[in-house]
Amino acid sequence: MLKREDAEKLIEMMRILFQDARECQEHVESSDTQFWRRALVRATFSFIEGMTVLLKQQAFVAECNKITAEGQIDFGRLSVLAGESYFISDTGELRWRPLTIPVLNNLLFAFREFAQVHNSSFRLDKSSAEWAALKTALRVRDRLVHPKQLENLEVTDSELEAVETGLTWLNNSLVDLFSEAQRKLRK
Repeated sequence: MLKREDAEKLIEMMRILFQDARECQEHVESSDTQFWRRALVRATFSFIEGMTVLLKQQAFVAECNKITAEGQIDFGRLSVLAGESYFISDTGELRWRPLTIPVLNNLLFAFREFAQVHNSSFRLDKSSAEWAALKTALRVRDRLVHPKQLENLEVTDSELEAVETGLTWLNNSLVDLFSEAQRKLRK
């Protein structure tokens, strides 16, 4: 289960990353420039990726605790939670490499695993308009991170709205997930 000090660190990191995105949003509202729009997209996905890693870390710790308590080992789950992949080299040696998972798949997995280790049924709703907005925001982020032409650097009004919608929804979902996990811990 989530230890108190780990929960505090997790919440503090999420608070900082979310605050970075909120500060970018405030700059967009006060002086709407393409610079601040791009900064908001980047800060939003820093929040998302940081949150994903930390949720998976907490689920990893909980899964390891189950090994000790129950003697059950799910090597596949542990490997994915750790973000690791293994292969045998041409010399017959076991080698490690980072596991590459698409951002939104990784996010879904992290939420699901964190919920599961806290005996929660919480799930992100992929049928929601907010999930669709998050998918749009990811396409914008990908375009900004890998620009091919000048036009790729512009964030339109509708794209900005998708980023803001996705960010707000994801933050609210994180709060809901933590709240449910805390309720389960108290039982």
